[in-house]
Amino acid sequence: MGPFYCSICGKTDFSGKGHIYGKSHQSKLKIILVKFTEKVKEARRTIKSPQVEKYGPHHDVKFWCYCCTLEVQKHVTDSNITVLYGGLLEHMSTPEHRKNTHKFWWDNKADPKLRDKFIITQEDTERFKSEVSKALKQFEEKEDVFIKQQAVVIRSQEQHRLELLQSLSEVCFPAMLQALIQNWSNLLNWSTTAMHTHPGKIYVRIINAILSLGMHQYSYNFKHSPTFIASLQTV
Repeated sequence: MGPFYCSICGKTDFSGKGHIYGKSHQSKLKIILVKFTEKVKEARRTIKSPQVEKYGPHHDVKFWCYCCTLEVQKHVTDSNITVLYGGLLEHMSTPEHRKNTHKFWWDNKADPKLRDKFIITQEDTERFKSEVSKALKQFEEKEDVFIKQQAVVIRSQEQHRLELLQSLSEVCFPAMLQALIQNWSNLLNWSTTAMHTHPGKIYVRIINAILSLGMHQYSYNFKHSPTFIASLQTV
């Protein structure tokens, strides 16, 4: 017989299709079916109780269907919400997968008793869709409750911050303002007295004093005040 390529063993065998009966082929086939069975078991558990989660990058995973020799999305997501194993179950319920599964079992002489475990019936598909609808509604309700709870926390924090600022302004600002007024009063009294004795240095000293009080915004206006200039000219 001519050469025969075996996708299970990943090689070309020149013994023809008789290769599939060999121990090597059947051993590798068994390993593949065990791995595939575990994936299907996980998916089947969600038919009665679908798992819905908030989307994450780890949900963008795929699985390899040996029956269809095709890579398929494992979960179903809209980039906001993810239905776990939705992609796998959806694929295994298609007529194409059913047809390919029968062919795979026949071509590789796999155990017929295991075949139907890898096919999702129409009844299971409808049940899954119904349960997913309920799970999505419950998920959205939980999300709404969570959002409302977070809003309450944020409002409480903002109210606390405003009350704290109000308290600080009532206690600290009057004292700061009183100190500033007193410093200005002392500066003006001193400048009036000293203007008559040391007119040459008073201008610079007053400006420096103003800056030291943190009144930078008033220094320009004070230097150019007509009253101040007139007082210098009369000394």
